[in-house]
Amino acid sequence: MELIEGVRLALQSLWANKMRSVLTLLGVVIGVASVIMVVTLTNGAKEFVTTKINTYGADVVTISKMPQTFITIDEYLEFQKRRDISLDDYRAVVSACRSCVSVGARRNATGSVVYGNHSSTDTDIRGWTWTMPTLSNLNIELGRAFTEVEDAHSSHVAIVGSDIVDNLLGPGDPLGKEIRVDGSPYTVIGVGERQGKTLGQSMDNWVAVPLTAFLQSHGSHSTLDIYVDAGGGGEVMDAVSDELRTIMRIRRHLAPNAIDTFTIDTSATFQNLLGKILNSFGAVVAAVTARRNARPGWRAPVPVICCGNVTVGGAGKTTLALDLAGRLRARDVAVHILLRGYGGTASGVHRGVPREPYRGVPRGPYCGMPRGPYRVAPGDPASLVGDEALLLAEVAPTWIGPDRAASARAAVAAGAQALVLDDGLQNPTLIKDLSLLVVDGGSGFGGSSGTGAGAGALRGGGADRHG
Repeated sequence: MELIEGVRLALQSLWANKMRSVLTLLGVVIGVASVIMVVTLTNGAKEFVTTKINTYGADVVTISKMPQTFITIDEYLEFQKRRDISLDDYRAVVSACRSCVSVGARRNATGSVVYGNHSSTDTDIRGWTWTMPTLSNLNIELGRAFTEVEDAHSSHVAIVGSDIVDNLLGPGDPLGKEIRVDGSPYTVIGVGERQGKTLGQSMDNWVAVPLTAFLQSHGSHSTLDIYVDAGGGGEVMDAVSDELRTIMRIRRHLAPNAIDTFTIDTSATFQNLLGKILNSFGAVVAAVTARRNARPGWRAPVPVICCGNVTVGGAGKTTLALDLAGRLRARDVAVHILLRGYGGTASGVHRGVPREPYRGVPRGPYCGMPRGPYRVAPGDPASLVGDEALLLAEVAPTWIGPDRAASARAAVAAGAQALVLDDGLQNPTLIKDLSLLVVDGGSGFGGSSGTGAGAGALRGGGADRHG
């Protein structure tokens, strides 16, 4: 019965305060959606960086025409002006790098794969040297990788991802089957280990063929990426990076003071990228908050005390405002109370139809509540000003209105010597001298005592309401 009674009281409270309930629900939805968006983007960035590092190994150094990460379109256009990384560059690194444990090269394209009556048109076609499966941390689940001899002789052999097996090759042993990659026939000799998805994109829809065969069918007009196993991190990787930079600068005849016309990346590059992405998220949140708080607030010539909360529902701020106002009045301080006036929705109001002024104050076009600032009178109906406003008006002069600064000016003009705000903790339009954060002692920051939004532990049922 207690549960049923609690649900009944909660529903009564929500129904009696329709506007407040809708605004509270809207705020919760926006807040939760914002948190989900930020968490999703952050986790996606972490997953992207982790995948990059895991794919190429923590000890791998890359040489490329342009960085794998850049921020602006101007940077992209500038990097595009650089010379391509060629097959001759790869061969020079293989022969000249003494510290490199292993060297490989790759070039990618998006193309079609056909087997029998089945085909795909968005497959990642990879031209690999024979060392790339190891440098890419690729485990061959079935069959084998191609050999150095097959790479040197442009053999038409291929390693495929599991999506090719599932969607094209079908049941049975995939080894030995002939597929056509962008029109050229290749024999399947290996199947890569299943890698799953990253950021919703499959990592298994690919075909790898020897780089020399790839260049014969796709041409050598585009840039390559060179991959080097440094054999260790830290100082070892730094030494290998310096050696690679020296080799490339000599090949390009760069002057001592000239900037590099190529990019050398390590796993630290992607870790720095993660830091930039997370810092960008933080900067956006900070900018939104700063913009809101940067609005010029009005400083009243009298003390301003704010009673607010950061949870949904009734945490007890109205009770605290009543207590503070009573204590100030007991010390002969002319205190006035300010609040927004939730719950003041007169019946029969049609959306977009202005109503006649109430006691000389214009009403809002979408509800019966005055636009404010409006001083609550004892005879005002709760349907107009809200039940909380009537309760507070029994203790001290009470003003309602969405503009806290305008209400404060009206209260000061009426002789207020101190102002108490019921809510408005996050509102920057009025400068507070003291802000009190009210937390429900029973449920902490978890909400309004488990009875639902708008029906906190310190809010009464329908029989206790004014009006």
